[in-house]
Amino acid sequence: MVGRSITPTGGGRPPRRGARPRRSPASTEHAGSLIRALIGGDMLASRKLRRLYADDFTALAASLRARRIGAEAYAASAILTATSAVEHDPRGERTVGARWDATAFGAVALRALLRDVDHRPLFDLPILRHVPLAQAATLVLIDIEGVEAAEVGVMFKAPTTEVHEHHVTGNEALGLPEIEVARCPVWNMVARIESLPVENDDRLSAEEHLERCAECRVQHVVRRRRVEALTKDLDVTGWGDVGRAWTRRHRY
Repeated sequence: MVGRSITPTGGGRPPRRGARPRRSPASTEHAGSLIRALIGGDMLASRKLRRLYADDFTALAASLRARRIGAEAYAASAILTATSAVEHDPRGERTVGARWDATAFGAVALRALLRDVDHRPLFDLPILRHVPLAQAATLVLIDIEGVEAAEVGVMFKAPTTEVHEHHVTGNEALGLPEIEVARCPVWNMVARIESLPVENDDRLSAEEHLERCAECRVQHVVRRRRVEALTKDLDVTGWGDVGRAWTRRHRY
């Protein structure tokens, strides 16, 4: 079936000294429960959500602007946009085109952050206008920005299974070329090759690996077709900034 598989697993690298740990499943469940509480009218949940997302969104804003000045304000405004959206549209139909969950909440906050920081409507590609925002966000972040599905979960405080579900559903809705789950342990790095700076050690290693690995070459061609389908007739110069900013801080 088209789109049944998404960002492959496998590979990775040892923890980087000083890196922030991934969020535990308890943290992702906490985000979902806070969103449900906010839908139920618990105003204290709004404050807790702002605290939960603040650190990572502030760091992301600072990375995108290459400085910390103003980053906290950008992050606070973006998260407030998301909490206000839940309060005013508890069913989620007008704002995200589906019910609220952590992926949808994080997507609203990130969309607001990017519009304020670099004025780029990241999730508003023409092909994505008729799918819910959570599906659009996972397709863009995973396929274009080069963020792994598990890392999207960390960013949005969402279970990886939830991110997978949105990505698979988006694949099916759009009929995108299928990417099989790769057995090659280096695929995760190869999948991010376009989002890596030229002359970056990881990019050079990925390019060398592509010359040797037939499986990754096939997967890479399919992935390029997916990106071309998502960004048809658009100038995508500079895209990948979110992936680079996020993985610089969280890669391990």
